[in-house]
Amino acid sequence: GIDTVWPHRFAGHGREVVREDFTSGAVDLAAGDEMGRFYLGSTVVLLFEPGRVAWLEGLKPGDPVRMGQAIGDCQEFKPKFDEPDSSHFG
Repeated sequence: GIDTVWPHRFAGHGREVVREDFTSGAVDLAAGDEMGRFYLGSTVVLLFEPGRVAWLEGLKPGDPVRMGQAIGDCQEFKPKFDEPDSSHFG
């Protein structure tokens, strides 16, 4: 399972899939602050921008996944804002 430092706890049990959306309430953390922790097992968290991944057909929450197994394809990244000019960085 996963535990967060704010008052909300994920406690995955067995193959239960838990999904939370925190866009409705901001969580303010300073750089380097602890966000949460994993409790035993082999939990993997994947975060992508909407539309960034084309998931393989037939893949659904709770399906077992093995190390190295393909689960989708990354799509071309098209930022919603102007990226800074890299020549400004050392």
